[in-house]
Amino acid sequence: MAPDSLKCKLLARTLNDAALRWYMNQPRFSIVSYQDMRKKLIHQFSASRHRKVSTTSLFNVRQEHNESLRNYLSHYNDTTINVVHPNQELFVGAFQNGLRAGPFNESLAQKPADSMEEIMSRAKCYIKGEESNADKKARDTKERGSSGADKRNYYMLPTRDRGTFKRQERRVYSIRQLRTAEYKTRTNLQGSLLIQAHPKTSITSWRPHGQ
Repeated sequence: MAPDSLKCKLLARTLNDAALRWYMNQPRFSIVSYQDMRKKLIHQFSASRHRKVSTTSLFNVRQEHNESLRNYLSHYNDTTINVVHPNQELFVGAFQNGLRAGPFNESLAQKPADSMEEIMSRAKCYIKGEESNADKKARDTKERGSSGADKRNYYMLPTRDRGTFKRQERRVYSIRQLRTAEYKTRTNLQGSLLIQAHPKTSITSWRPHGQ
């Protein structure tokens, strides 16, 4: 018997129009076997017989603000499957009408497509670029979050000359260093007050309380 991968390829070659658009728009690895592909095809097109859509209603389909190009193309193609009288020119016009402003919209404005098959073919590189940008933005956000956590226990002390505050003159102190500096300052102040109150007390003989 032929393997499932070969059966799926042979079945895909028999598809056309709406069925072909549906197949080409399936997410990667979403079809796991030949039987799975048959079930999805039957479910998709047997259900579509009971819900017909007029061509003009396609102009109400819009790409949402946070919707990716891949998802918009998917749900738009799902809608075209149910159109009573398919018309490629109207399909293309309605798709671009609902497409959000961006690089792919500019490409279609400069060089209009003749069919939905052409739109899907040209959209591939834009989908890859969009998904690559999203991955890099997520990575950069994660890296900024981790670097911010490393600096959470640190802050800057200004220089003495506040009028000419210079970045290269600032030092970074940790919380432990600041607490140590505060303790030493308080201890030295107590020693100074003690010597002022008792002038005959030797500074070398004085020790902070508890030492």
